[in-house]
Amino acid sequence: MSRKASCKECEIGKYSIGGKNECVFCPEGTNTNNKIAATACSPCSPGSVTAGDICVECEKGEYAEF
Repeated sequence: MSRKASCKECEIGKYSIGGKNECVFCPEGTNTNNKIAATACSPCSPGSVTAGDICVECEKGEYAEF
């Protein structure tokens, strides 16, 4: 069996740097841009917050602190 056959992809909203034995959630204010098998998280755009595994824009009259 090849090594790749036993590797698992990280789910959306989690990432792993190669060689780690687990996937971890992206830090607050970042996401994986709806991708699986992410190796890094990207920042949400200004005026957006993390909601689960995606960035969501704040409503009018609201803002996000980072």
